[in-house]
Amino acid sequence: MFQFCRKHCQKAIHNYITVRYSTAKLHEKTHQMKILNVAEKNDAAKSIAAVMSRGASQRREGFSPYNKIYQFDYMLQGQQVTMNMTSVSGHLQALEFTGQYKQWKSCSPLALFDAPVLKYVPEKFQPIKRTLEREARGAKKLIIWTDCDREGENIGFEVIDVVTKVNPTIQVLRARFSEITSSSINRAISNLVPPDHLQSAAVDVRTELDLRIGAAFTRFLTLRYQAAFPELAEMLISYGSCQFPTLGFVVERYKQIQEFITEPFWKLKVVLEEDGKKVDFNWKRVRLFDYQAVRSFYELCIEQPTATVTEVIKKSKSKWRPVALDTVEFEKNVSRKLRINAKTAMQIAEKLYTAGYISYPRTETNQFSKDYNLRELVQNQAANRDWGDFAGRLLETGITPRNGNKSDQAHPPIHPTKYADNLTGDEKKVYEFITRHFLACCSQDARGFETTVEIAIATEKFTASGLVILERNYLEVYPYEKWSDKDIPNFEKGDLYQPNLIEIQSGQTTPPSLLTEADLIALMEKHGIGTDATHAEHIEKIQERSYAGVQDNKFIPGKLGMGLVEGYDALGFEFSKPYLRAGLEADLKMICDGRRQKEDVLRDQIATYREKFEISLQQVADIDNQMKKYLDTQMHDPGQIQQSEALSPVVRKCPNCGNDMTLRQRNSSSGDQTQQTQTMQGKRASYYIGCMGYPDCRSVMWLPREMQNITVLDSTCVQCGPTTKHLHILFKPGSIPPFIDTDYTGCIMCDTELRDAFDLTLKSSSSNTNQRPSTQRPVARAEGGGRVASRSEDRGRKSGGTTVRAVVNRGTGGSTFSRDSGVYLTPTQSVQGQVNGEGRENYPVCMCGQQAILLTVSKEGPNKGRQFYKCQEGGCNFFSWADQPDTSAGNHQPRGAANQPTTSGGNHLSRGSYSGSNNNPPSRGMHTQRQTDGDGDVLCACSEPAKRLTVRKEGPNTGREFYSCSKPREESCKFFQWADEGSSNISGNAGTSAPGTRNERGRGGARGGAVRGFRTRPVAAGGKRKCGECRQEGHTKKTCPQLPH
Repeated sequence: MFQFCRKHCQKAIHNYITVRYSTAKLHEKTHQMKILNVAEKNDAAKSIAAVMSRGASQRREGFSPYNKIYQFDYMLQGQQVTMNMTSVSGHLQALEFTGQYKQWKSCSPLALFDAPVLKYVPEKFQPIKRTLEREARGAKKLIIWTDCDREGENIGFEVIDVVTKVNPTIQVLRARFSEITSSSINRAISNLVPPDHLQSAAVDVRTELDLRIGAAFTRFLTLRYQAAFPELAEMLISYGSCQFPTLGFVVERYKQIQEFITEPFWKLKVVLEEDGKKVDFNWKRVRLFDYQAVRSFYELCIEQPTATVTEVIKKSKSKWRPVALDTVEFEKNVSRKLRINAKTAMQIAEKLYTAGYISYPRTETNQFSKDYNLRELVQNQAANRDWGDFAGRLLETGITPRNGNKSDQAHPPIHPTKYADNLTGDEKKVYEFITRHFLACCSQDARGFETTVEIAIATEKFTASGLVILERNYLEVYPYEKWSDKDIPNFEKGDLYQPNLIEIQSGQTTPPSLLTEADLIALMEKHGIGTDATHAEHIEKIQERSYAGVQDNKFIPGKLGMGLVEGYDALGFEFSKPYLRAGLEADLKMICDGRRQKEDVLRDQIATYREKFEISLQQVADIDNQMKKYLDTQMHDPGQIQQSEALSPVVRKCPNCGNDMTLRQRNSSSGDQTQQTQTMQGKRASYYIGCMGYPDCRSVMWLPREMQNITVLDSTCVQCGPTTKHLHILFKPGSIPPFIDTDYTGCIMCDTELRDAFDLTLKSSSSNTNQRPSTQRPVARAEGGGRVASRSEDRGRKSGGTTVRAVVNRGTGGSTFSRDSGVYLTPTQSVQGQVNGEGRENYPVCMCGQQAILLTVSKEGPNKGRQFYKCQEGGCNFFSWADQPDTSAGNHQPRGAANQPTTSGGNHLSRGSYSGSNNNPPSRGMHTQRQTDGDGDVLCACSEPAKRLTVRKEGPNTGREFYSCSKPREESCKFFQWADEGSSNISGNAGTSAPGTRNERGRGGARGGAVRGFRTRPVAAGGKRKCGECRQEGHTKKTCPQLPH
């Protein structure tokens, strides 16, 4: 029993200790520091995690199905931490123009040199961004594992930008490595450094310049020549500051061949045969272009044919092993020796790198450092059946790499990092070349013995040489180069021989050959066009654009490429020459070294290309001539396509986003509320000043239709600053207050009188709406706190089937509303009394049904200091001088019958105005007749008070008054009614016509009962209609004899 209890007690104690230990471990792990690691690609993240975790990492899913998360514990700087390794897919962010600048026809291409740009995360990379944000929230450190070059550094800063927005306090570190091996990764994690912002800044400069320059020239060329040449209608005609010089090399070589003139030449040849060995001796004069001279030397040799050995030189000769492999040499060699184009070769190399088979393939270094462990790398290859024996002998004889003189201080030369025996196809070929090149580089030069013999025949000398190879060395493992023996007899000085043959050989000069891809890469490297990482991309681009093609592995320019290069050469530009781009590459190197500022390089380069672009626009005919010369089809007139949007000139900078705000036109009949320029085909247009940042920014200033023509001037406003331009505006005669000139020049941004007169305001709305800011009037407030009900309230408030318009009186004074009569009860006072200081309740009511506002003329002129009333919203263009007598006082004229404002010439305007009478409009939906005693207003089909106007045109109705819709013509319901028709009272029941009338549908109205838009007219005696022109029965206006037909 005792033993049993003891056994169970021990077990319970053991379980308790185990649980406490596990709990403590779990608690400790839960509180471990989390570190976010980000690589450039998922394969690299997987390989690095495998090295650091020794294959024990656990995979988790991120928001992107292509970018996994590898989690593992790691001892970092003596502390146990949780590593979360994930990746991006190259560049996380993109650079693009903002707003409407992204649209090809939104602006002149010239504007793109200054247009605002934005760096953002494209939609396809949003899942990666979400993964980074989620993982960053709980992390204490961020370690960047992107490639250690400029592009990799820039990608790292894109990751930093995303991560620090959600975790501003995270510590950012950079791991520098050149290969994914245990030694390299461990060395990198032990020597973390801050990221290099200078290298990233250099990439930012190049990216922005490529965007601005490329977009400007590409839009210009594409829009122009797509319209000019039918065969180019579907082609993108792009420009790039690296792309054009690359094309220029191809065109230059092609032109050299085309312009080459062959010349005949002649030379002497001597053949000796001794001991069964035939030796060809070459003439030391090489060749002559004068046949008679060669003939003379030939005859001398024939007359004295004995050949005397004058000199025998014997010396050792070496064939040098290859230099350590950098990217440029890799591209050239693979293109020449494996017949794999550079772009494909780089893609294969990157894949081998991420799999851990080779070192980083984008390097400018061609020398191994002295402390680099080459012996281990050679040992890895000893197991291979093809070159394993050579690697074994190399370990015995010693490793002596042949180094070059270049180093980027970031990566070693390209070399194998581990043995691979499972590769196939081109991957196997590329890996084999890299391995054989590495072993050859670490070996010895091939050695031989060369004999050079010189003979004399008469006065002429001839030479021949032989070679004996003593040690092949690197050639044993490097089959891509040949070095053959050339056996010759044993000649001694003074020996005499009789030549077997003396003859004259003829030939002719030949032009240089077309460029191969290797030749093109060599020229790009020599002149600094692109980088080792981008050479293949530029070569691929000129082929995609049909600027050049490949024939028998050699480049030949296309017709379009010839036309473009010749066109810009005709302008005296150096676009097809390497100098401009080479200068930029030198500036970028200076940014990386800290010797130039990013902003200075951007400014200088943009200014250079802008000047050349402006010249291109001015002298485009020279480019046209060259294009016509090379293209087969006839050139059509391209018009002004490249400047088609220059009609949207910049007025000012947007105060909300900093983009340009431009003057635009919109179709008045379409109701279009977007900010897209429209072509006006005879229709009236209104102007607006819109932000180029649309739709992200919706800042806009809508301009009234009274502005018939607007021109943006070059002069700027002193008060608003140099970014705000003056406008020249022609107003519609008779449509504006007299204190504003119909021919106006000035700044509408700071001209308070103009802004007040037309209520010009800069409106902004959120980006989630495409509608123009609402034109609904704000509620007008009375002096005593009363509030005039809004239109929506008017239409919703009904009593006994009749809509009523209420004025809520919240204090003393002001207007009151009678529910019984449904009309306003306001004291009738003169306008003059209001000017003299009486309450706002006596201000006149405009055509919008709102109380007008009182303003004072401040502009110099005869009306300075004079007060006037205007609509507080500017929608109905109501205007009235305050010192004019109120003709409506006491007679209850309907709204619209008040005094009309006059122009400077004294002519009355055609618009009516409201005088603040006691009239209340009848409810919407009633069939009404105009009241002759002024107790009610005439409503148009819009359910708005109509305006009362007078016919000014000469004719039978001159002086006759009529009612019309108070809205502007373009928004009008087309309501019309003569003022002298009918005198019946309003029917007491909605939907019932007054006796002696008939219901008729007005313009813009609808048929049926009790609907808005109806108007009533008296029916003539006997039910016959009267002519609307002469008021006689028996015919209509259409057939009126008084009108010309």
